[in-house]
Amino acid sequence: MENSPLHTSRDTGTGALSLLPGSGGPGFYRLFGTGGDCMFLYAIHHPETGDFETGAGHLADAATLVRDCVIASSNAGRHVDFAGGVKIIRNRLDQGEPP
Repeated sequence: MENSPLHTSRDTGTGALSLLPGSGGPGFYRLFGTGGDCMFLYAIHHPETGDFETGAGHLADAATLVRDCVIASSNAGRHVDFAGGVKIIRNRLDQGEPP
């Protein structure tokens, strides 16, 4: 997934996440724009806690990921209540790839 868009977030909880710039290609906004009709697959990983979530979401604006539908997670398939610290967020190119 080295070429997939990468962002980070320091937000906590189960809701939308503010995206900070990362590396690894164009950002989500350049690829997907904003609005609920342009959904994409995402993977979130919290390296410090091991929590993860994969799902489908959209951008509310250029820097806010809305987590619409969880596909798999470390919280029994529900939205993860992420703790503080840096989370790594990537576009999921293939559901078979690890988060």
